[in-house]
Amino acid sequence: MDTRILHTKFWRDEFVFSLTSGEKLLFNYYLTNSYVNIIHCYELPCEIISVETKLPVNIIKKYNEKFQQNEKVFFYKSWIFLRNSNRYEKYTGDKNDIAKQKLLGKMSEDILSWYE
Repeated sequence: MDTRILHTKFWRDEFVFSLTSGEKLLFNYYLTNSYVNIIHCYELPCEIISVETKLPVNIIKKYNEKFQQNEKVFFYKSWIFLRNSNRYEKYTGDKNDIAKQKLLGKMSEDILSWYE
């Protein structure tokens, strides 16, 4: 079972505090869903997000625009990149470096270029 740590100060973060309840749900989902990995970049279509959060796709896209405008989460095709997640999760060591390289190796050139 994968585990994600959500620091309690998350709820006091100025950006999070300003969000509506639906936006908070989606933002929290992006940080803690089962697709998140150690490079904080993963592929996840809106349709799956909708099923798992019960938010309509049009609302997800609206919230995504806000997250991207605020430079918190970036979107490209069906890929998601969590900009500042590495501040709270620092994966180091040889095994983690190998795992990161494997994940990067699975990305197509255009996704990899966008991610970097």
